[in-house]
Amino acid sequence: MSGHERLYRALLHAYPAEYREVYAEPMIQLLRDRVRDECGGVRSFSMWGHLGWDLVRTALSERTETTMASFKTGWWRYSAGFIALAMAFLGIGNGTTDDGGPLYGRVLGAVGASLAALVIVAGLTVRRRNPRRGSMMIAFGVLPGVGLLVFFWFPPVGAIGVLAMFTAIAAFNDASRQRRVRSEPEPGTG
Repeated sequence: MSGHERLYRALLHAYPAEYREVYAEPMIQLLRDRVRDECGGVRSFSMWGHLGWDLVRTALSERTETTMASFKTGWWRYSAGFIALAMAFLGIGNGTTDDGGPLYGRVLGAVGASLAALVIVAGLTVRRRNPRRGSMMIAFGVLPGVGLLVFFWFPPVGAIGVLAMFTAIAAFNDASRQRRVRSEPEPGTG
């Protein structure tokens, strides 16, 4: 492997992993061809100038596209994280305030909200290994937030409830999509 190729392989890490899996080898082969045909003296600088400009332009474009696609389809995971934080704060606040009601009610509210937050966080963690199971955990963890919308309708909590409702729907849809993806036969096997 030449120095040109080692350098170019290192620079290809500017591209997203999915892009590299598909295009890295053809790009390296193109580099080999260009080095064979164009390298030597000043032409090496010209070739690397063109390669560098192309790499910066296309890698930035691919990274932007990947990030935007992730945000468009994964907005609900960020929302679930926010809801987990809100549920934890509401649970802690519910357990520490004395509203004149029975202590067991405050304790149950604090435990319930904290458990819901833990289920959401666990679902976000599990989702990396098992997308369907993680999405289901997130959806069920977010459902108490929907309960906040129903039982405690005042603007701040109502906003969390509305967000929780949309997040739960998106998480259930993702779990359903993951199930369909897993049950579809591999191309060429069925």
